[in-house]
Amino acid sequence: MLQSVRNEYNANGVSGVLNKTFKKIFGLPPEKTKNDCSYLKYEEVCQTEPDVISISRFKNKYSGKRCFIVGNGPSLNKLDLKKLDGEYTFAVNGIFYKTEEMGFVPTFYMVEDGHVIDDNLERINSYRPKIHRFFPTEYKNMITRLCQ
Repeated sequence: MLQSVRNEYNANGVSGVLNKTFKKIFGLPPEKTKNDCSYLKYEEVCQTEPDVISISRFKNKYSGKRCFIVGNGPSLNKLDLKKLDGEYTFAVNGIFYKTEEMGFVPTFYMVEDGHVIDDNLERINSYRPKIHRFFPTEYKNMITRLCQ
């Protein structure tokens, strides 16, 4: 299984791995994405193992369910995220600001931007989505494991 994940890194780069992770959780077929080997190169240099067990426990668990991906940016200031209560949601990077502001807590949380981790590590380590957090493997030793 670890070799399969590494092959996905080779074929699809980091955005492809997140795409495939998301697709596996919701039982959807993966899409091909642009090749980006920068993440793989870091993996090869640091030899940090991907958290395959953590991710694989979600495979098809929410198959057939709908979900919403909540990005970041000024447009979120115009939205009432409380309307997503009861829905499966993936939120990224600095969504904790909206949690503080309006109480929105996503089902899943992931950080892809290393600058967000570097600048907000304490806040990210204490942030609790409803079900699970996902992070790039390169930050594995910086992220505090939460009991969920």
